Amino acid sequence: MMEGKTLFNPNQDHAQELQRTILRARQERKNILIEVGADWCVWCHRLEHFILSNPELHLLRSQNYIHMRLFSGEGGSLPDVFDKLPPFDGIPHFFVYDFQGNLLHSQHTEPFEVGESYDYNKVWEFLAAWGVADVIH
Repeated sequence: MMEGKTLFNPNQDHAQELQRTILRARQERKNILIEVGADWCVWCHRLEHFILSNPELHLLRSQNYIHMRLFSGEGGSLPDVFDKLPPFDGIPHFFVYDFQGNLLHSQHTEPFEVGESYDYNKVWEFLAAWGVADVIH
């Protein structure tokens, strides 16, 4: 776990954050990457550490997405504002939306795991495949 590092804020105003995320995604014509997780989740911290430790992955995520973290309580409970998310098993979990708010993809990160870390190529392929916004003219 990343010592002292808080990734997910259980007290965050998720409705306000979602509105800011959507607005920014529309302005920048980027897809939205919602990462569901919690600070008690060791795999959530491993994933963030893995992405930050690989500059190409970090750049791919930051250049191609508006990234939003969503706190999941014990048992996968979510704030009411996210009641439209499809069901999912386990965290961390990614949801990709276009900048109009349409769900493009739901992805559990377990298939990306290898040993106590993640597979570079699988994470890169996911971020590359879903990061292109479908710009409407």
